Amino acid sequence: SQGALLAFIGFAAFGVFYSAPPRFKTKPLLDCASNVLYIFPGAFAFYLGGGAPLSPPLFAAAWCWAMAMHAYSAVPDITADKSNGLQTVATLLGFRGTLWFCLALYALAAALSFSHLGALSVALSAVYVSLMLFSLTRQNEAELLRVYRWFPLVNSLCGTALFFAACGRKFF
Repeated sequence: SQGALLAFIGFAAFGVFYSAPPRFKTKPLLDCASNVLYIFPGAFAFYLGGGAPLSPPLFAAAWCWAMAMHAYSAVPDITADKSNGLQTVATLLGFRGTLWFCLALYALAAALSFSHLGALSVALSAVYVSLMLFSLTRQNEAELLRVYRWFPLVNSLCGTALFFAACGRKFF
């Protein structure tokens, strides 16, 4: 379908230009915005499976979540990135600024997805906003890294809940 083709092209383009010139990964804000590429494989599979396209608010919600995920992952690397002359959203916004940016993006993702996910968007937002608030209590990158190590598990559990919600199973 045309939607599947567009999703594939979007994935390929953002995947290539994240590292290839103009190297989105070296341009603050564009580095995290380009993580829209994580949304395209799901959209591609959904189209191929005969699913309807993502509504613009749901696509925007997923994009906000992907941006927050990327920005949060960049925070433990601020010192290393700065010492190597790399510019990222986290080096631009700083330790606390990036965490607040992530919190705002997760809250926006919940607001944008609420009409589709209802209470699940609220529950998932509570998880991520709580994680950001807890992260804000950390004093430095080393302390944050101890919290960050739980992030893949949080993403896996929340992603599983979203998967079952997308399949029509209601948990909340």
